[in-house]
Amino acid sequence: MSREWFSSVPEEIKLLRFPLWHNPEMSVEAVWAYMNAISIKAGEAPSWDEMMERLARMAEVNPRINRQKALEIFENLKVMPPRPATV
Repeated sequence: MSREWFSSVPEEIKLLRFPLWHNPEMSVEAVWAYMNAISIKAGEAPSWDEMMERLARMAEVNPRINRQKALEIFENLKVMPPRPATV
């Protein structure tokens, strides 16, 4: 039996963690998106400006990250309201 079975982690977080644990080929963009989605589901409430800052910091550490792709994956996870046109 898996530890997940006994865990009190909300189902939404379990669903977001699953691909991280079971897909070793996941892109850096997807990892960034899923990790941030999990932190939001766990209670963080960043603004879109803060999300852009997080992505910029990640790009400093890993310049090969495709920022647009990371944002698209993140937005498709629907953990925040739609991004304003100015961000």
